Amino acid sequence: MTRSQLFALWISFLVLQAVAFVNAFVVDLKGGTIDAVRFQDAARDWADFGVWEFAVNSEFFVQYLGTLYRIFGPSEFIATQFGLAAMMLAALLLIRFARALGFVFPALGLIVFLLWPSMLLRITTTLREPYMIFCVILSFYGLLRFSQTGRVRYAVISVAAIGLEALFHKALAVLAPFLILIIIWKFLFDRGLPLLRKSGWIGLGLFGLGVVAIGSFAAFETTVKGLKPLQSLLLWDTAHISQVLEYKTGRDFRTTYDAALDFSDPLRFLTSLGRSFLYYMFMPFPWLVRSPLDILAFVEASFRFFGSLLIVRFVLLERAIPTPLRPVLLAGFLLTLIWAVGTANYGTASRHHLTTNWLFFMIYVACFTRRVPSLDRRFALP
Repeated sequence: MTRSQLFALWISFLVLQAVAFVNAFVVDLKGGTIDAVRFQDAARDWADFGVWEFAVNSEFFVQYLGTLYRIFGPSEFIATQFGLAAMMLAALLLIRFARALGFVFPALGLIVFLLWPSMLLRITTTLREPYMIFCVILSFYGLLRFSQTGRVRYAVISVAAIGLEALFHKALAVLAPFLILIIIWKFLFDRGLPLLRKSGWIGLGLFGLGVVAIGSFAAFETTVKGLKPLQSLLLWDTAHISQVLEYKTGRDFRTTYDAALDFSDPLRFLTSLGRSFLYYMFMPFPWLVRSPLDILAFVEASFRFFGSLLIVRFVLLERAIPTPLRPVLLAGFLLTLIWAVGTANYGTASRHHLTTNWLFFMIYVACFTRRVPSLDRRFALP
């Protein structure tokens, strides 16, 4: 780590601590206030009367937060420190991620990442986003390093992070089987045993076993809270999926957009899926900007738009995406698509984007900073 990077981390950390202090003791500046207060109230009740049970999504987070309250007392400021620690670890992972690609992550980029406007007020209170961001980056980092080196320990790190991130949000639970299949595929066809490399049918058969294992999970009813969306997707339960999406698009919020999926036929499904993806990524469009918050959302959408153009340029024109980075971008696309399908307003979308914005930071770093080949070679050593 360079001195400038260390300085950037300290500056960002102090700013985050100041905002967390104000949030907890001075005036309520929370982003996503309703969720933060709901989590705190539920965690206090759980700390007094609750017992641990296996759950995912908000139910797991309430138990986690309640455990912190049970140990340290019902202090928002103390509980927030664990989220801020996760964010600092996420920033360190970004530095290592860039190094693995042969770049030095700029100090200014670290400050912008940690103090990103839509993130600043959401990671300085008791929300899930800091943990989700850290787990996603860790799982993708393990996937990248496994693709580069073939070392199984990185696959284990990635899978462990996948399991952890699935606990915090049902969308990340939906992503988990796809990431696991990507890792299996990379192992069998890129970094597997010579026999598996030579015999594509064997590899394909083992890959199929992974699919069957995931399908077997879908076939059994589960009482685990938060896993219904994953089962609905694996079983292709369009009735349940449509019911959830109709509820979300039917809420009368100013930022709500109509992007429900249409399952009536394959063409309409693909068209509605593309519309959902575009709305999720780039709303609000310029002609829909009505308030200062809309301006902020539009600026962030522009950040993603130009980053997407850079990805398209690399993929379609220059074909310059490094091979180890391809599964990472594929996983990022799948996560974005999952968020897009389950989101129907750009206020909520701004929270979900926090788990993938870092990928666009990495794209900008790769495009506008100088590569250091010696750094790349040294970091990739087994």
